Amino acid sequence: MKDKKLIPGPRVLYTLLFLLVSLGGFAALALHGKSLIWEVDGFGQYYPVFCYIGDYIRDFLNSLLAGQPCLKTFDLSIGMGEDVIGSLNYYGFGDPLNLLAVFAVGGAAYPMYVLLFFLRLYLAGQAFIAYARKMGLRSRAAAFGALCYVFSGFTLVGAVSYYEWLSVLIYFPLLLIGCEETIRTGRFSFTMALGTAYGALTGFYYLYMSSLVLAAYALIRLFSRCGARSFGCVLVGCLRCLGGYLTGILLASPILVPALDAFLKSQRAGQSPMKVLLDWHNYIPVLNKDLIKSVLGLLYPTDAYISGITVSEVLAVLLFLAMPLFFCVSKRIRRQFWAASILALTALHLPITGYLFNAFGETNDRWVFAVHMLLALLLTYALEVLVSAPLSEGTELPYRRVLAATAAALVPVNLVLVMWLLYSPAGLNWQEEFIDLSAMGASAMSSPVTASRTITEDDELFRVAVTSIRAANGRPENVAMLNGYNGLTYWFSIVNANTQAYNNLNADVAYRWRSYGLNGQISAETLAGVKYVMTNDPAHIPAGYPHVETVDFEGIPWQVYENPYYDGLAYVRSEAVAAALRETFIGDEAAWEALKETGLNNDIDNPGRATDKTPIDGSAFRRYLDAVLGERLNSPCGSVSNLTWEHGCLTMTVVIEEGGELVVAVPDSGGWQAEVDGKAWEISSADIRDMSLKGIPAGVHTVTLTCRSAARRLGLGLGLGGLLLLIGLAVKKRTGSSRKTGS
Repeated sequence: MKDKKLIPGPRVLYTLLFLLVSLGGFAALALHGKSLIWEVDGFGQYYPVFCYIGDYIRDFLNSLLAGQPCLKTFDLSIGMGEDVIGSLNYYGFGDPLNLLAVFAVGGAAYPMYVLLFFLRLYLAGQAFIAYARKMGLRSRAAAFGALCYVFSGFTLVGAVSYYEWLSVLIYFPLLLIGCEETIRTGRFSFTMALGTAYGALTGFYYLYMSSLVLAAYALIRLFSRCGARSFGCVLVGCLRCLGGYLTGILLASPILVPALDAFLKSQRAGQSPMKVLLDWHNYIPVLNKDLIKSVLGLLYPTDAYISGITVSEVLAVLLFLAMPLFFCVSKRIRRQFWAASILALTALHLPITGYLFNAFGETNDRWVFAVHMLLALLLTYALEVLVSAPLSEGTELPYRRVLAATAAALVPVNLVLVMWLLYSPAGLNWQEEFIDLSAMGASAMSSPVTASRTITEDDELFRVAVTSIRAANGRPENVAMLNGYNGLTYWFSIVNANTQAYNNLNADVAYRWRSYGLNGQISAETLAGVKYVMTNDPAHIPAGYPHVETVDFEGIPWQVYENPYYDGLAYVRSEAVAAALRETFIGDEAAWEALKETGLNNDIDNPGRATDKTPIDGSAFRRYLDAVLGERLNSPCGSVSNLTWEHGCLTMTVVIEEGGELVVAVPDSGGWQAEVDGKAWEISSADIRDMSLKGIPAGVHTVTLTCRSAARRLGLGLGLGGLLLLIGLAVKKRTGSSRKTGS
């Protein structure tokens, strides 16, 4: 008995194995001087957002200490100006664990990023073990199953590239636990509510996928417990699960509702579900080559999310198939595994699955975290059976514990080997796509903009256009950033469909997939309020722009040019002349709307999206912008001064002539309210992207535009309702428990 007590339990064993695999596997990157940040979307999106969240929290705490609490909801420095939650929720804004980003200051930013990466992985394994225990799998085998779950290809290929994907690995087992609690007790599950809330806070994208799997899981479990004919029992069980789930949705509404509102207004919202559902081609099985390569490769990795199926997992599948020949095992458990396995295997080969799990926007295998969960559970169950299940009558299996120990030991060995072959030059050499560790110091998110005295000492409100700082992804790193650089690029403006349409039409090629910037067009930059242009490439020097400064950034000279046509982030033009120019270059109202739709519906380099790919001819739109700029410069119809941005409010003094139209170069997101001299004023759309105020009387006026999103107010109301509901249920549960104890 003493010897058994010396052997660690599944949680402690998992901790030890987790450290072993983490250190041994990711050493493949560290020994080659590489960081844990993929140079494309990792460095271009996820790491900057992590740093931004830290700044955001610190700014709020400082305002709180100063006695003037300010929680920023809209930021003009995100792309062309975006709702903070709506634009950044996909990247982790709202994730409770990212509150630790408050400590990510200067040189501590990258270490904190790495710490949270491994913390998420570790918590995911512990959540898996909790679910395994709930299902009666209490042996140390759960530690090895947890390893396979957290170090699958979904993590090693997907989450390493897209940091926030790790969150689903934590809350997905919690959702299953909550479902089990509801099914078994028939009562409200706080685990379900809190797990759902956590998932919704971290991003609706993977919560949506998890919810589809959860629905299938609940049906399989309920039919297994209630019987195939007990539809009433199944229906009641589903409704009870739904109660806990919806409570969690309410709790997360302050983040979830604004994020959904922004998504549904964006180009990313996908296409018509009916178009996908009625396409019979999507129901014809297509061989999943990534799955076949992963199974056949065994030791050798692929760069697919389904990869990482280890030798032990394959052995577990074989053992599961052979179980009835050697062991006395539960037929009910085997039936459930069979049902889940057949469903997963079928889904992997149907195109409709990828569309369904991606809300019909595109088709891919990002949902395979659920398949890895199933495989990890199968491994855990197989190891337990191998160790402790009674043998069938007349069957002998010598050294069964030795076989189980050998199969378990293969797990960490195989995982470390897979990671080395994936990241190192001996295998796929993926380490070449990761940022050098030496570059991840305090200056990792710096920019030549911050080194320019001309720009930093200019107190006016303006934008800066900068050519690509780091060529990892070809995107301009901070095109159209407002007064400096905080790491968030124009790329984030994809959340606003109007911005995307504008840039599709303003592109130099037939298509542009998502926003890559203002394309260096003088009229587009000027109308966006760009005052300075920075470049390290002489080929991008704008003609006619005076040179004002040379800046040394990371040993490379950057040139600063001033836009001679700049006239502010907001300006006044003739409404009648603008309408006439639009009709001259574009056509009537129907032609303008058709042009806008063309800009909205085009996508490039993403064959998974079945969008309308009619080639865009943006020449007419570009000529229109040139004409608008010329008209504004040659025949000014007013002026704007004293433009300020504070606490989500743009304030300006406007001198306007009769028939003048005020245009504000901030994307129209539908969440703004305007006042002219304290009187509410209607906001119209200007040139697809921007906001305008028409019909302002001639004279001098004070104009304010305030971002007050209805979605944000609705989310706060629903969140408060969810919190009150949860407190009421907790009090009821506590009161009920007290009565039972008293009786």
